[in-house]
Amino acid sequence: MVVRKTSMERTRRHINMPEIYAGLSHARSVNELLMAAYDALEAHRQIATVGKYPGSTIAFAPPTILVSSSSPSCAGTMRAQYLWTSLEENCRDNKGPHGVFVDFDRSSKLEIPGFGDYEALRSRWTTPMYSARASAIRREIPTPTNLRFKKMPVLSEKAKSVYVKLHGEARYLRYCDEPAHDTYHGGVAPSFNRPGDLMPRANALPYRHHLWYDAESVFWALYATFLRVVPQGAVETKMSEHCVRCDWDILASYTLPPLGSLRDSREQLVGSGDLIFTAAFLPEVQGVAELLHTMAEQVVPCYAHMARSPPFEDHLHEAMQRLILDYLIGHEDSSIPLKPYSFRPVVVAIDPDEDVSDA
Repeated sequence: MVVRKTSMERTRRHINMPEIYAGLSHARSVNELLMAAYDALEAHRQIATVGKYPGSTIAFAPPTILVSSSSPSCAGTMRAQYLWTSLEENCRDNKGPHGVFVDFDRSSKLEIPGFGDYEALRSRWTTPMYSARASAIRREIPTPTNLRFKKMPVLSEKAKSVYVKLHGEARYLRYCDEPAHDTYHGGVAPSFNRPGDLMPRANALPYRHHLWYDAESVFWALYATFLRVVPQGAVETKMSEHCVRCDWDILASYTLPPLGSLRDSREQLVGSGDLIFTAAFLPEVQGVAELLHTMAEQVVPCYAHMARSPPFEDHLHEAMQRLILDYLIGHEDSSIPLKPYSFRPVVVAIDPDEDVSDA
């Protein structure tokens, strides 16, 4: 269904799905949460590429809620049906992903008048902490951090066999970088002596929504969730307690920057080395923290400024899914149980639209 109110407002596409949903905090284990993310990435790229819906109009791009299968076997849970059944010994035929992420946090604020005004947009456009950096400042600014490109992840033999069963060999090869070629996600890195050399192009390049911005939103949702989940039997250390308060303050207090801003304050969370990045996570989920750091290395690069762009808009979805799948295969028998509905205590900053508090 397409709703168009006036010529000044954007077209919204509403996708009706007879499904139930569960919050990300409902997850009973690390693997369950990661499988849900895999499904959401797959669902999004299929709707955006096969269904031909532009990513900027897909309501569930900035995610906080998992919509799960409504079958009795997984009612009331966040079981990721698509990937879950593919990892079972007696795998049933899969018809496609069963989950998407939905951001309900701002859904009540979609009727704020003045859509054409950027300041109004800052108040109504998704939960800020989940927005892609380029979407938030409406352009991609080249920096020393985001010009470090990484090749497409290569799956382990066992993970690749599961991938091929799910998606086929042709899709796997389509996104691979040739080792002998200097490509990253199929694109070519820009030539420059220093990042400032690219600023004239950055200033002249009009903003366009890319599908990889939606994949980045999924990353921020995972980062925020794993930063605060509580594994069974977890013990907080003085270091992790201090670091999570610092990192969460940056994330929770984040608001969309004023138009024309040159930086996004969340860069400091993902631009650090692995030791600094993982310090805020509980010891029990350090393996997941390392996964998120590896994922951040794929998310951070400024793909819009490549000399030749990646040939497929969903390349970041692919990279994140490969990393998730590799982790899941390596931890099939050692998933970390979580305490559903439990969060590490932090001091929550004031929301730009309303006063909130958190115990």
